[in-house]
Amino acid sequence: MSTVVNVLCARVRMEEKWMIEALAEAGVPARQLPPSDSPLPVGPVPAEPLATQVVGGDAAEVSRVIIDRCADRIVAGAILPVLRSLGITVIDGGLAAAGTRLSVATALAVAGIPRPATLLVTSEDSGLEAVSQLGYPATLLPLDFGLTEMPFMDRDIAEAVLEHREVLGGSRSSVALIQSGVCHDAARVDLLVSGGKVVAMSGAGAGDISLDRAFEIAENTASVLGASLLGVKVVSSNQGLVVWDVNPVPDFRTLAAIGERSIATEIAANVAARLTEIAAGPSVLNGHALLAPFGFGNILGREVSDGVVLSA
Repeated sequence: MSTVVNVLCARVRMEEKWMIEALAEAGVPARQLPPSDSPLPVGPVPAEPLATQVVGGDAAEVSRVIIDRCADRIVAGAILPVLRSLGITVIDGGLAAAGTRLSVATALAVAGIPRPATLLVTSEDSGLEAVSQLGYPATLLPLDFGLTEMPFMDRDIAEAVLEHREVLGGSRSSVALIQSGVCHDAARVDLLVSGGKVVAMSGAGAGDISLDRAFEIAENTASVLGASLLGVKVVSSNQGLVVWDVNPVPDFRTLAAIGERSIATEIAANVAARLTEIAAGPSVLNGHALLAPFGFGNILGREVSDGVVLSA
């Protein structure tokens, strides 16, 4: 029985290609798993005919791990909890993978991770009151990851943006976070955390930032969120270094590796380590290794045919 790692993504970009190649070099076959290919069971595993249609793969290839590289975070947020409920190990951004910027900001604040002063707003009026309290400049962050932040340099810009979002977007666009300050390239560093450690970085402000402290903050952030693969944007502010935002599906083609190994190789090593942990004590049912202590057996093995899923 072979173990295949799946990379959850609608299309294979440069980063996903590098990951798949690095996994192959590590002796772990990997391939793309498009998020829209087949339905997933919610609750009891479907009957045999449906299970066969869902998978369409080789039953000898038992799914163990999935890497989240899904660009559509709405789709990923629905899929990932279902995969976890089936006992599949997912390499992803933890809470950030299926949550929102609000849930992440709340978790980091509770854990004492330094962040800018932040207010939750639910309307144009509360947004204007928020920037009035925080002062200018300030930045609006939509709740959903993947949506671009918007700097407010003055009240005119704030009024225009908030009115536009409320009129055209309805309540989903009215709810957002507003943070104190703006993110300047000269005062930021982008870090990639894989397997609990920073493996890559980029940023014009890196020369003026304490990298040891930035690495510590980024690694603590990943730990709090339960993330095995996460992008963390650290910014220098009046309060010192703070986590400005995180990225559950970080691009890394423009980042520089910290050590001698490539970024993709570091990620592949993380995945291989997780596979080793799983292989250390697998349960067996009906002749197939289980993905976790869930007794789904043969049908589950066919439903998710490619052992590991990566999402981004």
